[in-house]
Amino acid sequence: MVRGTEGVPTSAGTDSRDRKVDAMGSGTRTWRSISLTLVLALLLSACGGAAESGDGAEAGGDTVTEDAAGDASPAADGEQAAGECDEPAAIGMAQAVLPPKFAMLTPSMTEELGFFDEFCIDAEIITFQQGINSLRALQAGEIEVAIPPSASLINAVGEGSPIVAWFSPASNLPQLILATEEIGTCEDFEGQTVATGGPGDLVHHLMQTYLDTCGLDIDSTDVEVFVGSAADYGPQLAQGVAQGSALHVDDKMVIEQDQDITLEVLQDASELIPEFHYQSLVSRQDYVDDNHDVLARAAAAMMKANRWMQDPANKEEMLDLAAEVTQRDREIMEFAYDRYVDQFPEDCAEALDEDSYMFTQDVQLELGNLDEPVSYDQIVDTTVCDDAEQLLE
Repeated sequence: MVRGTEGVPTSAGTDSRDRKVDAMGSGTRTWRSISLTLVLALLLSACGGAAESGDGAEAGGDTVTEDAAGDASPAADGEQAAGECDEPAAIGMAQAVLPPKFAMLTPSMTEELGFFDEFCIDAEIITFQQGINSLRALQAGEIEVAIPPSASLINAVGEGSPIVAWFSPASNLPQLILATEEIGTCEDFEGQTVATGGPGDLVHHLMQTYLDTCGLDIDSTDVEVFVGSAADYGPQLAQGVAQGSALHVDDKMVIEQDQDITLEVLQDASELIPEFHYQSLVSRQDYVDDNHDVLARAAAAMMKANRWMQDPANKEEMLDLAAEVTQRDREIMEFAYDRYVDQFPEDCAEALDEDSYMFTQDVQLELGNLDEPVSYDQIVDTTVCDDAEQLLE
């Protein structure tokens, strides 16, 4: 059964204030949010994309056609190898939420560690606060690089959009299936309520898949569904409106601190649906063709950052930097690190896994978000990442 959100207070979302970050050895960068006026203008002018749902900036709401982000400045073309340029190539990357969540750390950590500078890239990380808007802006030619959910990319390609993925900063799902203390097992959800964004929403799909493991049907009277924004899930759980939901790995402790409750981890989404592809770095194919070298160097810098984050020798420094970048407590970062850091892709095989993209496409076909299947080669341009790996050898 589905109920509305009327009367439930919302938690504070991430604000859109400018934030300057001093990168290690790389000068000052600016994170900026796009004004509501520009977002609305882009929505009116952009090509069609996958269906969207609200994204709570604080809770980072996701959909099966999920969110990402962005505005960006064009990347300059370049032929120089890493460290052999007279002037860094400017590249803007549109990200879903700033400050980022743990699973969205790769671009920001690459900047903090100075790896973009090392590969002669002048990077700027920007947000639209809803990823579907960045994808539409990309399709409309307003920006050059976005980081949307891979499902949204696939749906857009299916609609004829000439865009492709060339790297993935995080290919595995970062959510946890969470429940209040009275829920200890999947079976305990019978007769209870779960909070999702409704059919088509990634959280809804995750809860549906989890409940299927114990024979409960989210579309029947087995459970009730409270439909709302991801920013509301914490208050809903704290007030007993809902007993479970799926949230980013670092949101668990944020909600516990803010709402003074304890949440149980029932399962990791990356274990529940290991084949589902999470996020992709995306550009129009003509832009990839014209800026292949620049994008390869950017991908190499981010791949190096992912490898650095996974190295146990860097854990303490990683946690300090992650706490600064995300503006969340270090203990929250340590919890997220222990559960997710190994999921960051270290090479092209992990970042652009064909089986994962095809599985995600099958989900979109099943949900009716995609009319006809598309090929892997239509979705992904592997040549950029292949060249990035060569730069790291």
